[in-house]
Amino acid sequence: MNTKSAMMQFKSRKKESGQALVLIAMLIVILLGFLGLAIDGGGMFLLWRDAQNAVDAAALQAAFAYCTNGENIVSAQEAGERAALMNGFNGLDDNTVTVDRAVNLVSTSELPGNATVLNDIIMVRIEAEKPAYFIQLVYGGPLRVEVDALGVCNAGGDNFFEDYAVYAMGSEGICGDSYQESDFTGSGSHFYSNVGSNADIRVQGSTGGATFHDGAGVTFVDEIDGSSKWVTDPNTGPVSGSDTPVAEQPYSSFPVLYTWEQFQPGTGEIWNAIDALNGTMGDWASDPNLHYSSTGMNLENADMMGLYVIDGDVKAWKDFSVHANGITIVLSGEFTVAGSINNKNNPNLWHPFTTSAGVTNSLFVFSSNNPSGNVPPTSCPTGGGNAAISFSGSGIVAEGIIYAPYSLVEWSSSESYYCGAIVSLAFTTSNSDKFFFSEEIPSDAVLAADGAAQWFLDLPFEGRNCDFFNSTSSNIFLGDLGD
Repeated sequence: MNTKSAMMQFKSRKKESGQALVLIAMLIVILLGFLGLAIDGGGMFLLWRDAQNAVDAAALQAAFAYCTNGENIVSAQEAGERAALMNGFNGLDDNTVTVDRAVNLVSTSELPGNATVLNDIIMVRIEAEKPAYFIQLVYGGPLRVEVDALGVCNAGGDNFFEDYAVYAMGSEGICGDSYQESDFTGSGSHFYSNVGSNADIRVQGSTGGATFHDGAGVTFVDEIDGSSKWVTDPNTGPVSGSDTPVAEQPYSSFPVLYTWEQFQPGTGEIWNAIDALNGTMGDWASDPNLHYSSTGMNLENADMMGLYVIDGDVKAWKDFSVHANGITIVLSGEFTVAGSINNKNNPNLWHPFTTSAGVTNSLFVFSSNNPSGNVPPTSCPTGGGNAAISFSGSGIVAEGIIYAPYSLVEWSSSESYYCGAIVSLAFTTSNSDKFFFSEEIPSDAVLAADGAAQWFLDLPFEGRNCDFFNSTSSNIFLGDLGD
């Protein structure tokens, strides 16, 4: 090989080497770009998720504060900002928190079309940013997110369920034709307010299985399944299978009374409203009014009081009794009154926890248990140990709202008296002598004529108000722009 040829080969290799360095440099930039997308994009997603959780919690608490404090927007702003702070957004460090009436922040055309009072929609907006890292090679500014949430709260007043002692929300499409949503067996179920079913009603047992007093009636979608002699209206005689049919409603059209999220420590607006009563937010471990368990619990002590939030099943045993200030039980599992429990001769009875905040004064038991795992539910439990809330034993006297929107309430307690409303996916009774009131408990003379036990007549409940939907209960709805 001559010298000229060797020099040419050397120059060619040098040129190729330079080209490779350029390609490698370009590849490194591209890889850094992808790395930046992965790291900074992931960080931005986490920021958005945290902001969304915070804005949802803030909207719920702000709406609740608004309608339970005389529609005071300052109370709403304070509650919303406090909720955002507890979720990591203080309105100072690279983030802003805005709480106001929605009409002051966006056009009314952007607000939900089903909202009846636009001025009462509370909107929370969180804007937050974080610095860019790898992606600043192609984008120099900070990464920003903006999230909004709307909250609407209807305090007390008219409610779909207020005229009912019992209402079963499940439709035939959910529970099927083989199981009726309101199922009465045994004898002696006495109703002094209406019973409603979003499907059928089945009555089995002896004569007088279900009696409707003082104009109380029954509404249902299709039919009453059972001999007409078992369903009686003292004013008009036996109720026929075509007595008061109504149109079936979509499950989603029923109002939401409570949600599991409202009761969570630190983030739920109802929990926080009670927590705030002792003057030290977050110090609930020493608060006698607040009780939380991440597992099931047995209620077996005397004079139990306060809000119990239990992520699991709950059993109330025979030594369980309620303090004069009341008890509210919220659980994710099944609530069972177990054994031969009996609270006869108890002038305090079982009743909701009463506070100056007024947030639990109506609710006695709420189970978010959902056997189908879907919302709306896609199947209907049929009893026999499958109920979200079940009462057995005898001599039970209780009041308030019992709420099981995704499952069954089973009442098999004999000689029992309930003052309030039971709202559930499905409802069933058995055994004898059960009395349900949702307006006012009648006089002792009327109840004696209807077969009430003397021990109940001796208790001071004559004329007691059982309309818990016109007290301080509130319904809260959460949505987004355009919902």
